[in-house]
Amino acid sequence: MSEKLSREPAGSSNAKSAASPLADTALSMRGLGVTSVRVAIIGGFFLLWEIASGRWIEPFLISSPGRIFTSLIAGFRDGDLLQHTWVTFEEIAIGFPVGAISGIALGYAFGRSRLLADIFEPIIIALNGIPRTALAPLFIVWLGIGIWSKVGVVFLLTFFLNFFITYTGMRQMDQEYIDLARLMRVKGGVRQICG
Repeated sequence: MSEKLSREPAGSSNAKSAASPLADTALSMRGLGVTSVRVAIIGGFFLLWEIASGRWIEPFLISSPGRIFTSLIAGFRDGDLLQHTWVTFEEIAIGFPVGAISGIALGYAFGRSRLLADIFEPIIIALNGIPRTALAPLFIVWLGIGIWSKVGVVFLLTFFLNFFITYTGMRQMDQEYIDLARLMRVKGGVRQICG
């Protein structure tokens, strides 16, 4: 009996493998065609960009891909690009965790306390509406031209995103989970979930 079972999948796989080369060939030809069209579109875009720069549009406004690539290689060769990349990573390494942790903590606190949310939600929404480019010069005045002004911008970008995601998640918790926690008599769980 087990020999029959072990033979049947082998036979069915042979039938599938006979039909498989045709299907695989058709799929690979389609995939090759799609890839070719994508490469042609991207190549055409870069070619049009190269032609437009300096001929139709001033090179001061839009540089050509060739000049950008040359500057990229020069930046790597001189070491300037790696140095500035490292400084950017430092700013992100400081601003991102601080913004994420504080955004999640405040979003959780607002989700648990309806009074806190009612008082401060309009203020935070208004602060989120201010363009980051308008705040960047203020950060330079307040925090200086060094690393801390950039850390402040990273903090803002990260804080509001994490705050609104956490706050919305806390407010839109499915009532079924809350009822299930009550049914299972979770100690403190319903109060923690509901706020």
